[in-house]
Amino acid sequence: MNIYFCGSIKGGRQHADWYAELIAQMKKYGNVLTEHVGDVNYAGGSPQNVYVQDTDWLRQSDIVVADVTVTSMGVGYELAFAEAHGKPCLVLFDNKFADKISYMISGNSYFKCFGYDSHQQAIEIFEGRIGDFRRIVRQLDLGDDRPVLSDDRREFVHAAERGHIRRGDEFCPHSP
Repeated sequence: MNIYFCGSIKGGRQHADWYAELIAQMKKYGNVLTEHVGDVNYAGGSPQNVYVQDTDWLRQSDIVVADVTVTSMGVGYELAFAEAHGKPCLVLFDNKFADKISYMISGNSYFKCFGYDSHQQAIEIFEGRIGDFRRIVRQLDLGDDRPVLSDDRREFVHAAERGHIRRGDEFCPHSP
């Protein structure tokens, strides 16, 4: 499973150590395409190279995990790109900064947003959801549009209801 991790780079690197810790845990479950986000010394490349590489990685990803605690236009763009390409998204944020999270993220039911009170809790949230994401990816790969999780879990209730019924480069809007 290819995991694309989003975390602030240009918006501020104050959580880079935390990103590295989370990335290390995610690597137990798949290939993290964006390990560099956890490198405290990473400053990015040229704007064009970053855009081309990151959008390519987003297309290759099976799931997207983002920490939106530090405000970042880049992370917001990556999440919108992931949504437009039907990528399942798990969004994490430190509860101490919950009032700073963009309503464009927290108000969008496509994104599964979870606040955490500790890094351990964030890791547990990720680990508790990874099985659900694997099931979603398998069903999307098979073109299966049955409910991917039970209604009581309220997670990605139906791929087709979201307007994204297959993975890949193509955005598949729900037909009226």
